[in-house]
Amino acid sequence: MSHEYERIFAMKDEGKSMSEIADKMGMDRRTVKTILESISTEKEYRPYSLTDASKWEEIKARIIELHKMNKEVFTWKIIEDIKEKFNESIGYYCVSQVRQEAGIVGKQRKYGHFVREPNREKRVDWAVGTRSRKEMFLDVIFADEASVDIENETGHVWVQSDDVYGHVSMKPKHRQRVMIWLGISMMGPTEVKILGPKETLKADDYTRILEDYYLPAAKKLYGKRCRLAHDNAPVHTARHTIERMAEMGIDVMPWPAESPDMMPIENAFAYLKQTLRSHYKPKNKAELVESIRKFKDEFLTREYCQRTIRHIHTAMRQVIRREGHPVRGKKD
Repeated sequence: MSHEYERIFAMKDEGKSMSEIADKMGMDRRTVKTILESISTEKEYRPYSLTDASKWEEIKARIIELHKMNKEVFTWKIIEDIKEKFNESIGYYCVSQVRQEAGIVGKQRKYGHFVREPNREKRVDWAVGTRSRKEMFLDVIFADEASVDIENETGHVWVQSDDVYGHVSMKPKHRQRVMIWLGISMMGPTEVKILGPKETLKADDYTRILEDYYLPAAKKLYGKRCRLAHDNAPVHTARHTIERMAEMGIDVMPWPAESPDMMPIENAFAYLKQTLRSHYKPKNKAELVESIRKFKDEFLTREYCQRTIRHIHTAMRQVIRREGHPVRGKKD
């Protein structure tokens, strides 16, 4: 490699932009870019800004070690560490090349629900037992409550580069919202119950919902020969609720605590909220209520319910593989 090329790579290692390099070398920016991209054709990257090239393997190992020690580590912190430890100056480009070779990629952080340690073992035991029984959930109605509010905006917008405020949208401090109860099964959805935005759901309120919405759905879809699956929310496990469910002849499928990632109705709620933002875009409470009812009729098809419920099998495998920890995404 020519001395001229080495100077270009050295300046890039030091963090200089292509425009700055082009000015110093008397080249146009396109030529500099072509030269820099040619490094990918070499067997292995090494920075040309090092005063002692023999330190490179140690420096590279240190960069990888810093990423393992702290997955939130800032690039500038890595550069400072290398300067202090090895008395060598490297730049952002150098760190990015090491990341690329080591297979270290940046990903958007995702959050899973919190699972306490005692419940992790119970989640695994439930998943293992359910799989061993070859449970297909053919006679189960999965139901829960959810809060739904008016939120019509996605996280990204396209604006003109000179439009300083194009990405700024007005958002009310207190968005209009409602609470809903809904169930899904292999035979399709239940009717949706819409509660007031500040309505407090107590045990007697919940059992009335079961009487007015669950039982009719159980009779229509299964001739009452079905099971109810709901989570372990206090209103679901209250003594009054348990006694009234027994009186009504409701067969409850045991569900592990802290396990929304295996509950298919949660996926239906996420689908509802996504559809409200992208399709219906309600502007007031009346439109929100109407949109929820339309979603149930237009999008919550029997085929969708079946596909979502079948996903439990994937979720159970993930829970077992992750030893009870929450799962996120298809490849988690």
